[in-house]
Amino acid sequence: MEDIGEKCVMVFQLKVHLLTNISAKNIPFKKVCKNLTTYFEAMKYYFFFLFILSNIQVSCNEQAHNDARVLNKNARIASEIDLLTYSIPPHEGKPVSVGALMDLKSRGLPMLESDIEIEKAKKTWQQMDSLFVAVYPTITDPQTRFVWEEHMAQVILKDFKLLLSTEVKALEKIAFYTDILHRNQGVHAGHLYLALTKLKGFWSEQKIREYSQTALKRVNVMLTQSEEKVLLMKQNDEKNLQNLSFQERKEAEKSLGRIFKMYDEHIYFSAKLKTISQD
Repeated sequence: MEDIGEKCVMVFQLKVHLLTNISAKNIPFKKVCKNLTTYFEAMKYYFFFLFILSNIQVSCNEQAHNDARVLNKNARIASEIDLLTYSIPPHEGKPVSVGALMDLKSRGLPMLESDIEIEKAKKTWQQMDSLFVAVYPTITDPQTRFVWEEHMAQVILKDFKLLLSTEVKALEKIAFYTDILHRNQGVHAGHLYLALTKLKGFWSEQKIREYSQTALKRVNVMLTQSEEKVLLMKQNDEKNLQNLSFQERKEAEKSLGRIFKMYDEHIYFSAKLKTISQD
């Protein structure tokens, strides 16, 4: 590259030399031709140098564009992760008991929202995954095991940012927890959409399509069953809260907010699931 640079400097020097001496008519014709030969030889290096520079510039521009695209994609995924809600589906057709959750809580496991917030500041998704694996064989009650599966799959994917990781080991774990949520038949439209999107290229197109179609059917059933009730609650929200005490109103608003957020999440991600179920 240094040699090419020297040749390019020579171009400029020769141009000045030739123009000066030819115009003064004090250079023999043969010497002019010799200088012209050197000039055109240098010009070849000059244009080759420009070609290399242009390719380097294009390559840098493409890299910058790719980096910006990755950043934008990660920002979009992060904003969509914030839309995800938490729910435990029925076990064998019946709502899970509070006792199953409290049994896990009594073991010192992070089951409540406040527990998760504390653990998020201290642990990675890898550490939480190790916790899941270590505790799972010690749970003998089927319903409690079901709650542990559902709980950890959701919080590891969302709260501990497994869905934002791109390493191969992370994709294996995303696939593992996606299988759990799919098998347990809950309505987890957001978790499943984001997980299936990450698993493109890791899972076959057919498997992703099948999982997304199943998830879409479940969420559509839920939306059909709950649409009228949710709309009525939204319309009568203020009326239902006006006679409550301050503390009761605060708790009720929090509960209603969760219901509305879950409904809105399912509306949003049902449309997203529809696109990948048709790919």
